[in-house]
Amino acid sequence: MSLAFQSPPPQPTPPGGEAARSLRSVPWPDVAEMAQDTVSTLVRVLREYRQAADVKASTRDEERLYDLVRDLIDQAVEQPGRFGLHGVTAHRLADDDAFRHHVTRGTMARASWLFPLSRLVYLLDGIEEIHINRWDKWILTTSTDRMALDGDGNPFQSDADVLTFFKEKVLTMPGFKGYRQLSEGHPAAEGNLGRVLRVCVVQEPAVSGSTSVVATVRLPGAANLHTLAEYVQRGVMPNGVARFLEACVEGKANIIIAGGTATGKTTLLRVLCGLVAHSEQLLVIEDSAELNLDGDRGDGKEWHPLVQHLCTVPPSYGTELGITMRDLAKLALRMRPNRIILGEARDAAMAEVCLVASTGHDGSMVTVHADDAFQGVKRSAEYVMKSPDYAGNSNAYELAEIAVHRAFNLVVHLVQDSDGVRRVSGILALGAERTQTAWIYRRGPEGVLERQTRHVGDLPLGLRRKLGAHLGTEVPAV
Repeated sequence: MSLAFQSPPPQPTPPGGEAARSLRSVPWPDVAEMAQDTVSTLVRVLREYRQAADVKASTRDEERLYDLVRDLIDQAVEQPGRFGLHGVTAHRLADDDAFRHHVTRGTMARASWLFPLSRLVYLLDGIEEIHINRWDKWILTTSTDRMALDGDGNPFQSDADVLTFFKEKVLTMPGFKGYRQLSEGHPAAEGNLGRVLRVCVVQEPAVSGSTSVVATVRLPGAANLHTLAEYVQRGVMPNGVARFLEACVEGKANIIIAGGTATGKTTLLRVLCGLVAHSEQLLVIEDSAELNLDGDRGDGKEWHPLVQHLCTVPPSYGTELGITMRDLAKLALRMRPNRIILGEARDAAMAEVCLVASTGHDGSMVTVHADDAFQGVKRSAEYVMKSPDYAGNSNAYELAEIAVHRAFNLVVHLVQDSDGVRRVSGILALGAERTQTAWIYRRGPEGVLERQTRHVGDLPLGLRRKLGAHLGTEVPAV
């Protein structure tokens, strides 16, 4: 459903030239005109409630904002006079889905503790990243597009305004987790506000050029893919690949999801976790909260009902050494989950995950930055090598690669093509030995994904055993 903001259609341009190289420009979004009076009324009521109840800015309150606004609108429909609304407006809120949607999002944007950044967070559909290159240079990224905000309606008038906003409204908000100090002596801060956003801010003297501050904001809940069926509809993967991945999750195959930056690794991991039987206990290990499996998947239900989330703790939180990914991976063994989900492999935690994945925690999954499926295996092995257990061993890489092969059954690789669409580019099966690999799906000469292995019996033994009861004898065709 469209929000108050609608970006103009791209204008055709001739090949080459400045226009072809430039991003299209879009205005700063604001509340739809038809909803402004109703939004103003509801924002006033919500602020009065906060004042009476002494509600202060917090991550928890921001996470609850949608529920608060939804309940407020329900009350306004039932008792319009109490809110000073006309009966016609109440009926429209009850019967007109588009109007209610505009009112809901507009109220969230204006009542948010993150105003005015909330105009981008709540009034735009599908925005995944916000890049601030200077106070007047804002870039928005979706799964298929990138655009620049023009100057009209920009609430920030200087780099100092941007810096003050992040210092006073984001980094100091109760519930913010990460490095919150930001000054000339500590010129970089990063962390997340629960399920709302993740931010990285850098100021002088760590930035140069015509700006004194740069920042990137990621919106974890912005991805609009919730099921494998939607992946098929959007052209991310063929139907046969979706059926194969579903069988892998049901059969408890251990999966590496590999790809470059912004290829949709976390989104696919979240969707696959949503396929896990709701009787199984998941334990998520992340550097910062992005998966949010206990959050709304878009239909009022959680992605998964039985989840424990663990996050690293930086040393600045008062602990002597902080808590690393490897520390959390070791703790995971004592918490006895059915499956372990490693949000992103970056360090020696991969060695611990390989250990648990190969000793009874079938169905575990991890994401890795890599340019192709084989690089996904190589990068995973390099992380395993960072474990002290491999220090000083002349055969460390070979042993680490064997550990990856024995722990994981397949690598799913994602790319973002030149048309901006993210797609599965290949699925590689792994056997117990370094030399045992088999392409299940791979792009052919025309760049189209093709089935490379037809019979389940031709897959490596470990994967074959897990898929037999879920696929039968044949790998689904694309």
